[in-house]
Amino acid sequence: MKKVVVLLVCVVIVLVGYILSDKFEITKKNSDQIDIEVGEKYFDMGSKAYKENDINKAFKMFEKSCDAGYMDGCVTFGGFYYEGKGVAQDHKKALEIFKKACNKENKGGCYGLALLYKTGSGVSKDKNKAQEYFKKSCDLGYDSACKEISNEENILSQKVPENFKEAEREFKNNNFRKARSSASKACEEEYLEGCGMLGYLLSADMIEMLYKTKNEVEKKDLREKFLKVLVDTSNLCLENGSKYACKVGRFILLFSGGKMNEMTFNIFQKSCELDAKECDWVASFYKEGEYVSKDLRQAKIYYKKACNAGNENSCENYRKLN
Repeated sequence: MKKVVVLLVCVVIVLVGYILSDKFEITKKNSDQIDIEVGEKYFDMGSKAYKENDINKAFKMFEKSCDAGYMDGCVTFGGFYYEGKGVAQDHKKALEIFKKACNKENKGGCYGLALLYKTGSGVSKDKNKAQEYFKKSCDLGYDSACKEISNEENILSQKVPENFKEAEREFKNNNFRKARSSASKACEEEYLEGCGMLGYLLSADMIEMLYKTKNEVEKKDLREKFLKVLVDTSNLCLENGSKYACKVGRFILLFSGGKMNEMTFNIFQKSCELDAKECDWVASFYKEGEYVSKDLRQAKIYYKKACNAGNENSCENYRKLN
């Protein structure tokens, strides 16, 4: 999943020297146009703070930008609530902010709104509403929204091939060699989930080989091939919404020595959106404070979601937190 909000590169603000100090406050004018210009300046200040990893200041600046009526500021501000960055994750609050931006014909706001309806986050899951807002965002010129529509149309138009049905049966029975063979055939027929499953199973095989291989030359060659498989499979997850491809997040963690980054976390979140059982991973990150701020309330939310989907491990972890 690409992020709802992409922070813009800060521009140089030609103003008096004290404008970036914490004490500086911009007085709002009566004119809507002046307010928006003020909002844009707050947005630039928030972007600068974000690049400097001052999340708290960035959050405050984007809030001021939104209050001044600058809709890109609202989308970014809503993104903080959507992701739980610098503030407790609150999808209902994100919904409110994205709706405000979308009503003002902001493409990012409509995209964020669509994502919430698609995943049922902060609002009842509604596929039709999601497509409606993806279309509006696309019409306003947001390429990511157009890709979402294209992917959905592609999935709906694709008849599930028999070899993929066979792959899923074998996968559920832990017969991974047979599942890989059937998934490979489905992928050759350009069935995306077949490619996603194939990428995941290849990743599982390759990481096992990496641990077993002693020859350093062979290991280096294998790592390069493995990295390509991980990249291709990650793209199938984030750009095409393949639930099997999104399972590759666990292998990326192993490959990177357990180092979490933004892209890896996005893969785990996307996996959770597509398959609730996978929310166990996101819950554990909030529980331990890995990459995200430690938040037991959010951990409980994700454990419960995974538990309700049938993940027994999550049910046990949820009980321990209560």
